[in-house]
Amino acid sequence: MIQSKTPARLLAVVVTALAALAAFVPGASAAVPNPGYTQFAGCPTAAENPKIELCLRNDITGGNFKMGSKNVPISKPIKLTGGTDSEFKNFAYNSEGGLSKVPQTVPGGVVGLTGLTWLLEFFGVNALSLYATPELAGTPDPNPFKEPIELPLKVHLTTPSGVLGNSCYVGSTSNPIKLNLIVGTTSPPPPNRQSARLDRR
Repeated sequence: MIQSKTPARLLAVVVTALAALAAFVPGASAAVPNPGYTQFAGCPTAAENPKIELCLRNDITGGNFKMGSKNVPISKPIKLTGGTDSEFKNFAYNSEGGLSKVPQTVPGGVVGLTGLTWLLEFFGVNALSLYATPELAGTPDPNPFKEPIELPLKVHLTTPSGVLGNSCYVGSTSNPIKLNLIVGTTSPPPPNRQSARLDRR
């Protein structure tokens, strides 16, 4: 079971654009950002969502989340893009936005997570590689001037061989994993762990 843990050494870049209307080409190509704003392609245009006034992007480039006793490092960058109203509420995104689905390698694979070494005899090491893909399980609170920034997540578990099928998830919309991001890095006394780090640029 995955426990909700704040990832250590999490580096995120929060960028807030000007009004969304100024960042996109008007007319038929309204969903295409103007040059210099392509990083905000996931932000809805005024035509897609009239409530959106600001575009946001977070880049998560490190840290980890915990599955039982197993730490899963965030080794491949994940981005969150979308837009909000002027009060950083009503977060929304188009088909290019949301949380990018980037599989993270689970150390030890299925055997390392379950301890069921006999599975190796049937499937082999390569078939039992395990990947965890964080996905949004609700609406984030993306206000870059408030902490923590909360991401409700569910995690999609997959293997190259398809041993787990395509619908193995931990966490759900009704019971999400809550990832809390803060600005800076805390230094709590042992046995506490370092909290998340969120850098603003």
